[in-house]
Amino acid sequence: MVRKLKLIPKEIILPIISYLEPDATWNRIYNRTIGEEGKRFATNDISYTLENLLEKNIITSKQKNKQSKVFFIGKSTNDEYEDFLKSVTKRKVNKLKQLVTQLDDKKIFTKKKEITKIIHNDFTDFITALENIGQFYTNLLHTRENSSSDKFFHEELTYLIRTTIKSINECCTQLLDGKSDNDKILIHGKIENVLWFLKI
Repeated sequence: MVRKLKLIPKEIILPIISYLEPDATWNRIYNRTIGEEGKRFATNDISYTLENLLEKNIITSKQKNKQSKVFFIGKSTNDEYEDFLKSVTKRKVNKLKQLVTQLDDKKIFTKKKEITKIIHNDFTDFITALENIGQFYTNLLHTRENSSSDKFFHEELTYLIRTTIKSINECCTQLLDGKSDNDKILIHGKIENVLWFLKI
């Protein structure tokens, strides 16, 4: 079954095109575009969205060379994309802090090394949120790598990256604080399973 193409929200892609002008090529747009869940959009969705915006005359394009086009928009604010990433970062950090607070002073595992029933959902939600923010963090890193020539945007991403990894470390430390040695070992194992690519 063929996957249905998805339109990327205008509030995400238009600020990117505006920011990249006058060199908003397909590749540069793709490298900058990450969604609210911290995941990259499919290449087909990027193309589909650009074609849709062209058809609606929201953007225009011209041939840069034989291989690529550049895209333009009439009106947009360069700060919109940074504001979007700040909003997502704040929401993910706050959610992680809220979830870890619910686990304060709670025993996580039974003697059989199973998650206690009373906090099973809360602990599962925390681990899921931890994995989600970890993926978002790596996408911020990837986006920064592709924005080295844009000093202001690079600095904004660096701030968000530092904020995100600081919150991840603090929440993991808070979760382990006051737990038994056995719980610490099991909790650390769960954390490593979802954040194996980070040194937490």
